[in-house]
Amino acid sequence: MSVLGEHMNISNANIEKLAIAHLMQELAVCPCLNPIFNVDDKILSWDGEIQLFKDKNQGKKNIVGRCPVQVKGHGVPLEKLTKESIRYSVSIDDLRVYQQDGGILYFVISISEKNERPYFKAYYNEFLPLDIGNILSTIEDGQKEKTLMFFPLPTTKIEKERLITQFIRDRFLQFNSAYESPIRLQDVISKHSTYVFWAPSDFSFLGNNRPTYIYEKSKERKGIYFPVGRVRFDKMTVQNVPLKIKVDGEVFFNNARIDLKYKGKINAIFFNRGLS
Repeated sequence: MSVLGEHMNISNANIEKLAIAHLMQELAVCPCLNPIFNVDDKILSWDGEIQLFKDKNQGKKNIVGRCPVQVKGHGVPLEKLTKESIRYSVSIDDLRVYQQDGGILYFVISISEKNERPYFKAYYNEFLPLDIGNILSTIEDGQKEKTLMFFPLPTTKIEKERLITQFIRDRFLQFNSAYESPIRLQDVISKHSTYVFWAPSDFSFLGNNRPTYIYEKSKERKGIYFPVGRVRFDKMTVQNVPLKIKVDGEVFFNNARIDLKYKGKINAIFFNRGLS
């Protein structure tokens, strides 16, 4: 774990410990998560993992999967803790290792100090094989690092658990997808295949700042999906929703079309052209 502490009167070694302790605190409150991090670790490119369970009973029979992580402590001026996103340099060699291992959830913990008290803000990025392939396609010969965007860690328990759940699901689907050249989403979509994506039942992916992965369904092999790219959903239309409308006890409509917007809020319900 490398750190940057020139903005703080704290040693780099202690910034490392503070970063891990803060992330541990952020995740350990989630009933279904078990963060296991290393302090002063000697493992190249990794700082531990986050285990995901079906519920708060964190026994072996309940484990869903594991999420490898890397954590970076980053000393910054206090005013920068308000930033909604940050840019941070990641080692090219590390990215290649992550791609071959199936991906990693990468955290940057911005730390500042005021009146001898530390303040934190956690950011993350999901580096999955397709993401990394697209990143590596843009590097120049001899380039050692790539500056990338990081997003604020969700604040609620359910959102944090959902982040880990989706990462584990995407990592499973992309484990053998070590692409060496970029995939152009518009080229793939033009083939008019069948595409799928993972969506939480509360439609919280609508309007989410972090785009959702979509996959092309294999026509030859059942249960096989190929990652295509990330898509941001701002709104969605659901057709043929079972919804009976009665007038004086008589059923006039059996289904409807529902337009959804940000975080699954209903924008409109349409029964026919004249009734909504």
